[in-house]
Amino acid sequence: MLFAQNDSDLQSHKEIIYAFVSKDKRFFSEYQKELTRNLPLYPSLELLLIDFAVILVENFDELSEQDKLEIFDLVEKNIKSDDYVGAAFLTGFIEMIQNVSNKEQYKKIEKYFGKETLSLADELIEFCGI
Repeated sequence: MLFAQNDSDLQSHKEIIYAFVSKDKRFFSEYQKELTRNLPLYPSLELLLIDFAVILVENFDELSEQDKLEIFDLVEKNIKSDDYVGAAFLTGFIEMIQNVSNKEQYKKIEKYFGKETLSLADELIEFCGI
């Protein structure tokens, strides 16, 4: 597992975490599990986004349209941000969505990707051979 105890830890990214945990109790539950699993260390943002990606794929149809739009707007805004956050969204969130979803699920989810997210996701598919 990846852990952080510096300015890249979860305390520095509360707005990202809140955007997920406010959408569905399953995101909040996973967040609580990760926080308590290895106290006193915080899990990295990437690790949490990996967990959130799995929850999103498993429960995508249950999320409201507004929640889906807000989540992927957040992804789009952050995927090209600083190296740490952008990498966490790309290799944590987007790559995990690609790995755990079937083709039908991925096509449904991919419709919500912004321009930058879609471009990077396509590059990731090509690179990984998914």
